[in-house]
Amino acid sequence: MAYAEGCLVCGAELSYEKEPTLKKCLICGKEELSQAQCSQGHFVCSDCHRGEHLKTITNYCQNTFEKNPVDIFEFIAQVPGFPMHGPEHHALTAASLVAAYQNLTGPKNPKAIRDAVTRAKQLIGGSCGLWGACSAALGIGIAFSVIFGTTPLSRESWGEVNKATGKILQKIGALGGPRCCKRTAYISLINGAKILEEITGVKFPSMKPKCMFSKRNKECLKEKCPFYPG
Repeated sequence: MAYAEGCLVCGAELSYEKEPTLKKCLICGKEELSQAQCSQGHFVCSDCHRGEHLKTITNYCQNTFEKNPVDIFEFIAQVPGFPMHGPEHHALTAASLVAAYQNLTGPKNPKAIRDAVTRAKQLIGGSCGLWGACSAALGIGIAFSVIFGTTPLSRESWGEVNKATGKILQKIGALGGPRCCKRTAYISLINGAKILEEITGVKFPSMKPKCMFSKRNKECLKEKCPFYPG
């Protein structure tokens, strides 16, 4: 199976329209509002784009004993067929941090992994540009909410969760665009772990990733990205 870089059907580059239009998914036939546009006219809905990847993320994160969230992320991101960009990364970022934290603190709670994935799959692709809020950072917010059991009625953790998401969005925004789901995931996981350390005292392993995906990314920032291997 090849890696997916653009359109999941033909591999052509995707562009984004100014306004969303109703498009019919070539795989399941469902209609969905979207601004993404394949040059050949193909459209794959968000659920089909994620496909089996969410099951892979859930199963691996529930069973791994890895304590480094970046290592968990990279293991799944290297699975053949896992795309360079896309909403799968939101669930993977959230689940990677929850799984690593559980492995450091114990006991393992498979439901927490499922909850993180279920919440994160609601985040749309392209939110970094369309919403002004990268969903890798929102995925960390989801991870924090799952870890602390935060709800809309929580007191102390409500504030901590929102502050954590805001800090990570600032880090992502400081590097500028365009999109790179790997870069924003690295930033989110590294800083999410640091914030968790400050709050809980739990120590994560050192995380200094060198990106192994840059050659696949046509929009790579290269030397401007702190993870660029050179």
